[in-house]
Amino acid sequence: MLGLVKYWSYIQKSRKQYLKQAKYLVTLAIFVFATMASSLAVLKPQKAQAAANLTFTEIGTHPQAAAQPTDAGKTINSLKIFDGKLFAGYGDYNANTGPIAINPVNLTTNTFEGSQISVPAESLGNWKEIDGKLYTTTIDPQCSGSCPAGYAVYSPGSGYEIKTPVNAEHIFDIETLTGTDIWLFGSSGGDSAVAWRSTDGGTTFNVAQSYQPNPGWPNNLHYYWGVVMGGKMYMQAKQGEWERGPVQIFDGTSWSEVNISNNVCANDNQGRGTNPVVYDSGIVCDRGGPAMTGMDGQQITDSPVTTNPCEGSLKNVQVSDGSVYMLCGSRVMSWNESTNKSRWLHGLPETAYSFTIDSSTDKIYVGTTDSKIIVADIPAVETTLPTINITSPAIGEHMYVDRLTVTADIADASGIAYVEARLDNEENPQRNIFITSSTTFSWHQVNGNNDWITPGEHQLEIKAYDNDGNMASVTRTITLDALPGYVTASPDEITALGEVSGAYAMTFDEFQENIWFLTYDNESEPERSQLGKFNRTTKQVTMYPTYFNQYSYYGVTAHSIAFSSATGLWVLDSNYGGEPPALYNIDSSNGAIIQSIPIEQYNDGQLLSDLNGNVWVYFPTQDTMLKIDTGGIVSQIQAGDDASVLAATINRQGSFVALTSEYTNEYRQTRLVEFDDNNNQSVLHTFQDQSEHESLAHTGDNSYWLGSGNTEDILSRGLFRISETSQKELMFPGSAELHSFTSQYNGIDDSLWFISGDGAPARFDIASRSVKKFSTGIMEDEFYTLLIASNGDSYFSGQADPHIYMVKASQTSSPADTDHDGTPDVVENAAPNGGDANDDGTPDAQQANVTTTTSSVTGKPVTLVLDPACDIQSVAMKAESQLAATEASYEYANGLIDFTADCGAAGFTTSVTQFYHGVTPADASVRKFNTATKQYADLGDASISRQTVAGQTVTKATYHVTDNTDRDENNTPGIIKDPAGIATKAGFLAQTGQNALTATLVAVLLVSSGSALVVRSRRRTVAYKAAGK
Repeated sequence: MLGLVKYWSYIQKSRKQYLKQAKYLVTLAIFVFATMASSLAVLKPQKAQAAANLTFTEIGTHPQAAAQPTDAGKTINSLKIFDGKLFAGYGDYNANTGPIAINPVNLTTNTFEGSQISVPAESLGNWKEIDGKLYTTTIDPQCSGSCPAGYAVYSPGSGYEIKTPVNAEHIFDIETLTGTDIWLFGSSGGDSAVAWRSTDGGTTFNVAQSYQPNPGWPNNLHYYWGVVMGGKMYMQAKQGEWERGPVQIFDGTSWSEVNISNNVCANDNQGRGTNPVVYDSGIVCDRGGPAMTGMDGQQITDSPVTTNPCEGSLKNVQVSDGSVYMLCGSRVMSWNESTNKSRWLHGLPETAYSFTIDSSTDKIYVGTTDSKIIVADIPAVETTLPTINITSPAIGEHMYVDRLTVTADIADASGIAYVEARLDNEENPQRNIFITSSTTFSWHQVNGNNDWITPGEHQLEIKAYDNDGNMASVTRTITLDALPGYVTASPDEITALGEVSGAYAMTFDEFQENIWFLTYDNESEPERSQLGKFNRTTKQVTMYPTYFNQYSYYGVTAHSIAFSSATGLWVLDSNYGGEPPALYNIDSSNGAIIQSIPIEQYNDGQLLSDLNGNVWVYFPTQDTMLKIDTGGIVSQIQAGDDASVLAATINRQGSFVALTSEYTNEYRQTRLVEFDDNNNQSVLHTFQDQSEHESLAHTGDNSYWLGSGNTEDILSRGLFRISETSQKELMFPGSAELHSFTSQYNGIDDSLWFISGDGAPARFDIASRSVKKFSTGIMEDEFYTLLIASNGDSYFSGQADPHIYMVKASQTSSPADTDHDGTPDVVENAAPNGGDANDDGTPDAQQANVTTTTSSVTGKPVTLVLDPACDIQSVAMKAESQLAATEASYEYANGLIDFTADCGAAGFTTSVTQFYHGVTPADASVRKFNTATKQYADLGDASISRQTVAGQTVTKATYHVTDNTDRDENNTPGIIKDPAGIATKAGFLAQTGQNALTATLVAVLLVSSGSALVVRSRRRTVAYKAAGK
């Protein structure tokens, strides 16, 4: 019994932790720590097949139960097989629906025998076999108060008899200690719980025990159950959930007590009695609702829990043929302590409420809430083990420490009952994953804080149990890398410009001469949003007497500002509860309001101006957008059928692009949608996603970057890229303080600027995937606004900050590069093997002839090693599509390494070794691209081999390049430039795996935007004429 309760409790604890978190996930994932995957990978148990499903036949509807006036009364609450008959309990304890007729089913004919006797009780439910007879008690006698009460007894060959030997208010249970004596348990109508005993076959009864903790107080205690275990009688008095007595024990001669801190059994179903069972030297019963517990005679073996793996309330517990069976939801689980195996029986109707097992015929009988009794054959147990195939992580693959995603295909003929995953043989159930076949679990949502998981090697074990109790397991060694960090900019990199008293939204004018901004005037009464202008040349600030709706408890109400080359300056005022929300057209010569246009949308909104002069207004999480065209006409646009907008940007071509989302079944369908001048929509990308992305940016390589500030779901944090040729990829695993609320792209130095979780602007260098934060030290936990000028200068401010700040493009350089090889130290130090990615014993960041970077093509580490006489000057990963020509017969899935190095002497020959970490290509060769002839060719002296670095398989390509020969793309003596890489013949793609090194957080564009937002829309077309520029 201890094993059963430990097993049951373990299942429930794991499941309870998950159910506290997100139920929206629809892939079956074991989430352990860090991953580079763009979406949740899945554990995919197969649905149970016929071997585990039950096929039921209806015996019939119990006529007397069906005639009951209440739903509770109609429910078949218990079943008992005795003397070739099936007895059913029913009735409503609370509605006084007696008397109750006993009408058993003849199991030879499968027909009801008709009413055999009418019992003067409001309900029946506890059936006990004593000395060759079947007993059931008058749980709630029809008479009121303390009155004659007792039981009905059926004697084979003699028939039925009603006996009322005691005066009682309730008789909840009946039991025997010696096999011939009879015990009754309940209350006598006073304040005490009472147990009676007869030693003469039921002729006379005496009070054997009673319990009342506070004499004279109205305790209304009852004995709801009594059970024999190990030759002793156990009972416990109880009132409601809180008042309980000790467990009282009678060994045949004397009494003893055990004080415990909880109820052994619940009294939730008083209409049928608690009906505990004894299994494996323990008392087992439902704990109330869906829970179960047990007692070994001295203590409750585990703390009660509130969920179970059957996805429904625990309704009935039975013992049959050495196993304990539990009905919960629409399936029955059995557990056999001697074989240490469980089994799941599926296919019960949702109305199933009670059951009993006939082990002699291998049948299960089920009673339902609509008075039906049904029967099914229990299929034979199959012994084939489940199959488990771990598809991710690959052997030797590295993953980040905070979000390992394990993917496995798991199948079995009888169906998968549950899957367990554990790390390093961890026995703590709160640190393991438990998965049922119909519910999704994710490690971080089950367990919350996973700080106990550390970087390094770990043993992952997956166990799969099928519905017939067979178990299979597989293990895999995984290596976890620490999360990438960031560097903090020095104060002299940040220039404080004009005093603006908190510019929480900014935009450039048409030629970027001025920055228009919104601040709030805390000197006015009431406080209001105010318009201002900052001249980039003179550094002068001009404040205009242009105010918007009052500053409210919720914050400023004028949320966003944008400048159109066609219609001028616009301000969006959402206004919480004041004047109607409106769009304001502003005269940029004097800051005066030209026109106010009421709108229907409420809450935060965002303005963006496209290249043609259209102004777009979108409201995150809402399905309606507004557009002010170049003629000043405001129109309403739907994001799509049942779709809402998450984020938006102006792409590099100057068009408005929205990230939209809609739910399809349980999945969130996310799309990137481009809108043209005529409001036509073009879907650029579609993917399934669960992240609440908050920012969107478009970069120079035509990729879209998504950022999320969702701090609840670890998998949603970070910077994600969608390129022309790939789906959503994680590029940087954002931590709680490194995630994006808004972002913009800087095309001058190919970087993304974003607002980090702690309110500081940060710059993400796309090439090195490194982050630099720019903190003023004044604002904390505030939302900054960002602008990137066409010359690469970056401007930011915030709602409570006294300045507009600038970081010049020349000051946004990457972090330190000690060996001057073009790759920052922060990237090389984060490389595999502790920063020694070629495993030569010296950190890569300290060797000018060795560099490790992150491939912009695959997201995996790539190492380049030259002769020690050469100093690497730059390294770039080039996708085949980025070169001047492509070839159809070969694939370059890992791209080509294009390096430039200074090898000193003219005519020098250097060895070149390329390391591709986590890549295992098939049928590969080393090929070079000639930029002059635009042709690809094999390198005849090249070789490809495998090497193990820090436990990970690395593909190594080696060849030679001589200065100023056909392999050198640079004519300067001593300078060698060479683009080459591993290629596979078409059809033999390299296994590139998942993204594994650094990356960061999010992006937008060169010309302004505004702030963050939320909205509620009312669908109605709006058409107003704006006054113009």
